[in-house]
Amino acid sequence: MKQINISQVSTFFANGSYPIEFLFYFPYRINTSKFSRALKKISTHFWPVFGRYNKGIITGKTYSEEEYIEEILMDESFDPSVGHEIIYNKFGTMKPELAPRLFHLKILHYKNGSVLIPKMNHLVGDGYSYFYLLSVLAAVTKRGGIPFAPAIITAISKPKNHCDLHSSFHFSVSPPDVITFDGKIDVEYLELDVTETRNQAKSISEKSGLRVSTNDILSARVVKFVLENGKKKQLENFRLAIPVDVRRGVPELGQRYFGNGLIMYNVPFDPKIVAQASIEELAITIRKSFPTVNIHSYETYLKQVEGWIETGQLELLRPYDPDNECLVTNLTQMPITRLDFGSGPPTTVEPLTKGRSGAAILAQDDKFVLRLAR
Repeated sequence: MKQINISQVSTFFANGSYPIEFLFYFPYRINTSKFSRALKKISTHFWPVFGRYNKGIITGKTYSEEEYIEEILMDESFDPSVGHEIIYNKFGTMKPELAPRLFHLKILHYKNGSVLIPKMNHLVGDGYSYFYLLSVLAAVTKRGGIPFAPAIITAISKPKNHCDLHSSFHFSVSPPDVITFDGKIDVEYLELDVTETRNQAKSISEKSGLRVSTNDILSARVVKFVLENGKKKQLENFRLAIPVDVRRGVPELGQRYFGNGLIMYNVPFDPKIVAQASIEELAITIRKSFPTVNIHSYETYLKQVEGWIETGQLELLRPYDPDNECLVTNLTQMPITRLDFGSGPPTTVEPLTKGRSGAAILAQDDKFVLRLAR
């Protein structure tokens, strides 16, 4: 029986919190037969997704289509133009499901196309892993009628499920309780021009000598908005929480690492100073606080997390504190073009995971869309 220890970073999600869930609308009917065969084909290589979790260990199990795919025929058309909030209220989930399964797919067949809603427990992997899995699934589904193509694709795309950096680590304690978000969560959307934002980042980089990114600018916008609106403007201390993908900086993980290849870091801000600061100044502060990503810094971070666990500081095993922090996730680099299940990529993409004090950065045509939940 296959088994794998979860990583130190995965302990942040051992209680089933913060599932990764998106809605994808395709203006054509997905071939369910090819789709089902493709999912079974890749389940061998992506086996942790289809396994069971218990006390720090993910154990493989026999694949069963009925357990992972739910197919529903809808006697109506899907309207992708109704807006973000309406789509979320209809399809989203306010609280994470603490089900034993780590992955689930829902396919809704409408008169004018198919809606695909894959939900993955964050314990198994991060957003990169989520889209890695879906990209391979799409490639195998699309070429399911070509002899040997599925086998070749799965062999070339086989992920790296085991990581020597944390293989000796074992998490056996009870994780902290799930953070619940009682009451209605209000969501606001800010739109920023892509070209203007990129030019602003380039200008600040030239002036400061730092490599200020568009993400720094967008994160600065989030800080400014959060601390000038609502309850958080009354805080004495505030932190911006940002998950950083370390795969490029840590070759020992690599681009095929399937798991949580993250460093969770935060940037402290004084609300009084933020009130007087410009977006440019806030972006520079964020860039200066950005952690160095290499094998040494990553191992140091993993040992820090182990230290929290050994000393019983389990309250630190949370991605962020919604009362004093805001979690910003950049979703602008999603490989949407690769999610082609037969006749093109999805024309509507909506994240369905939403938590208080969480901000998602999306790309839509020539706009950056900031989705702020509070």
